[in-house]
Amino acid sequence: MKQKWLLLFLLMFGLSFSMSAQQIGRWEKLGERSVKFRTERDVIKCSHKGTFSKLKIRVNEAPVEFNKVLVRYGNGSTQELYIRQTIPAGGYTRVLDLRGNKRVIKEIVFYYKTKKGYRFPTKNHRAVVSVWGRH
Repeated sequence: MKQKWLLLFLLMFGLSFSMSAQQIGRWEKLGERSVKFRTERDVIKCSHKGTFSKLKIRVNEAPVEFNKVLVRYGNGSTQELYIRQTIPAGGYTRVLDLRGNKRVIKEIVFYYKTKKGYRFPTKNHRAVVSVWGRH
């Protein structure tokens, strides 16, 4: 009988540990911006509570050629992340590591270039950029 209780306890402990590990490593959408190709700089303000250790950027509607991303933290410090890559519509950047351990993010400024010669499927002439953070 004691072995059954011990086995049940270990099973419950293992399930609760794996569920908390999933919560720690989950990706959360920090913000989204419809970018115009007449400008070459946009800002996403982050009002999320919590700390993050990694970022990735998703692009929809049209490709975007990124140069760099400036992450402004809650304590006022900043970090520049150089991407220098064209992200196709529906694609992601590589995972971007944030300096230090878990950080509170205040805003994200991204610098990009117009994709010359791209034919937009709609008259909107915009791409949608979303930023995701990992806890």
